[in-house]
Amino acid sequence: MADTNIQSLTLICTHCKTEKFITQFKKKITNKSGYTSICKECYNEKESKAKKNRPIDAKVEAQKRYRSTEKYRETAWASHIKRKYNITLEEYESYLISQNYSCKICNSKKANRNWKEKQQRIDLFIDHCHTTGKIRGLLCNKCNIGIAMFSDNLDTLANAMSYLKESKNE
Repeated sequence: MADTNIQSLTLICTHCKTEKFITQFKKKITNKSGYTSICKECYNEKESKAKKNRPIDAKVEAQKRYRSTEKYRETAWASHIKRKYNITLEEYESYLISQNYSCKICNSKKANRNWKEKQQRIDLFIDHCHTTGKIRGLLCNKCNIGIAMFSDNLDTLANAMSYLKESKNE
């Protein structure tokens, strides 16, 4: 068998009863031939049918329902800000109050962000220094992205301001 070209070896698929080259079968060490008895094409077809007919797990459905609740969103948000910024929901609320529930740059009252076709729970995003981790304030999505695009570089931001002023005077 060592002298035989593996490309020319064939097996008969037990599902479609067709003789096919051995390369069209998955390897399976436990079988005598070293390959599965069903070809890859039949295997994939069989798996996709089985997947469609598989009952939806009740636990998965319960998780989906729970994750769509306001309680879950608030808990997830609280966990996220605690883990990432080390602040509580109460501290986040105090930032909101101190900024009059508006963006620290443009004074917008909302985050201006949709996520997966649903309005996001986030009121305003937490802006922080990426070097020190210190929170600078709360920003709307547009301002937060704007600052990120300038990589927190004051010189580049000043150049952008000059550019806008020059073009406004033209």
